[in-house]
Amino acid sequence: MEGTMDTETRERRKVLVAEDDPFTQELLVMELRDAGYEVAAAPDGKRALEMVRDWAPDLVLLDIMMPELDGLSVLREIRSTERGASLPVILISARNAMDDKLTGLAEGANDYLTKPFDMREVLARVALQFRMKELEAKALEVERLRAVLEMAGAAAHELSQPITGALGHIYLMLNTEDAPDGRKLVSVEDLRAAESCLRRARETLLKMQSIRRYSVTEYREGIRIVDINRASDAE
Repeated sequence: MEGTMDTETRERRKVLVAEDDPFTQELLVMELRDAGYEVAAAPDGKRALEMVRDWAPDLVLLDIMMPELDGLSVLREIRSTERGASLPVILISARNAMDDKLTGLAEGANDYLTKPFDMREVLARVALQFRMKELEAKALEVERLRAVLEMAGAAAHELSQPITGALGHIYLMLNTEDAPDGRKLVSVEDLRAAESCLRRARETLLKMQSIRRYSVTEYREGIRIVDINRASDAE
């Protein structure tokens, strides 16, 4: 069952093979499909860029020496787009000198494979890139949840005092002795105080609604909350 689920997950992952050599392209496409990935191929750099834009692959295997547009130029174009900035790209090249590898990585490649390659290594490196993306997504989700908890803690902290104050004044008004004719004797000062407390609570909620950037402060040992007073509505 576990193997089946893994294959089903891979089928949703799209791999683009950008390779001009027909034999190498066919080998990569066949092996990746056998491994359960959805695969498409591009014979040159220009077509590779078009497919990155239109087909939206989850990973690109990119040969450096290609017609129309070389692999490094394709990589630069990919990295210049919002989606392409985080798209896993593995360079493939017959150049195995350290300077060539460092150049490829400096241009933004996630990995670098040299020809001739072992398909077991190719599949392992592709799987590793997807695993790293999964871990990155989980880390982002944990960070989002932590931000929600910190914001909730800030809300409880900031709203507790004005709401408690308003409830206290309302309690006093409700428990004030009635006038001889049965009317409630309500203090204007208590009404104003309750209004002030509720206004503070409303202002706090509006400020929290507009927060885009924030810092946290230690509330109690092991508990952090958003510092409302140092938060900003700027991106």
